[in-house]
Amino acid sequence: MNDVYEVLKLRDEIKNFEKNKLRILITFRYGFSFMKNGAMRCIQILCDELIKGGHKLTLIFDNQRKDVSGVYDNNFDLIIVNHADHFKTLNFEVNAPIIHIVHSEFFEVDKPLIGFDRIKYVAVRTEIKDHLIKEYSIDPNLIYIVLNPIKVRDFNSVIRESDRIEIDKIGGPYGLFAGTFMYLREQAAISFSNTCRENGLRSVYAGECITEANVKFLNQYFDVVINFKDDIHSLFKGASLTGGIQKGRTYWEGKLCKRTVCEYMVDPKGEIYDVLVEDGTDEDAALVAKVVDPSFVAELLIDLGMK
Repeated sequence: MNDVYEVLKLRDEIKNFEKNKLRILITFRYGFSFMKNGAMRCIQILCDELIKGGHKLTLIFDNQRKDVSGVYDNNFDLIIVNHADHFKTLNFEVNAPIIHIVHSEFFEVDKPLIGFDRIKYVAVRTEIKDHLIKEYSIDPNLIYIVLNPIKVRDFNSVIRESDRIEIDKIGGPYGLFAGTFMYLREQAAISFSNTCRENGLRSVYAGECITEANVKFLNQYFDVVINFKDDIHSLFKGASLTGGIQKGRTYWEGKLCKRTVCEYMVDPKGEIYDVLVEDGTDEDAALVAKVVDPSFVAELLIDLGMK
């Protein structure tokens, strides 16, 4: 929960920018149809919220450009960058402040954007901030913790009839490990399935599995494997235990649903070096709901950028 307190502290310190409607450029390395991993979900939710707030967006995903609700020139008030190498290939003449959201400390694609005067970095967890300071000597005063936006109305402990239909398909009490499957999650997923078994729970893996080979691998360890591309909030609500890695968005989704979370901290090879097990509480759920609410995140990013 330390990251939550960091965000709340930041919100108290940063003045509210006079909410004029801004021209905002958002860049993302991958195309609009790219798998819905944490970074893509974050940006989709953020874009929806900024549009709802009346801001004029230009989106450049891969080499595709969309000027939302009109055709605009390149005179931007704020630029939100997600991948440094992609942004550099666009060759924009930059006269606006930049917010660079760094989504991970592990991948080449998430290297920070260096060499711009009016730039601030947003790390979605403390470990990324520490990485930027240690590996790139970035001024700590330019790095801010802001959590990924989550559709809070979908993630809570209220189980509706539509949720119950999905939950009952599992066939008994279960633990849920969620996330796009890749090597970083392999050891954590196996460990989580063993923990479920030891606690008398069915084990469920839900995430974009990418390949049939990954589905076959997961079926060796999990009772149920769901290769999904959409939100699975119903499964979070019904889980007795939720699992993930690196305190990513699934960690906070478990907190919102007041589940017991089992979070694996892994190194760049996916080897586990720590396991966090935390019970869900009303207090934690309320605090998390505040700082991941899309309107809160969108306003905070604007206020940081225009600071």
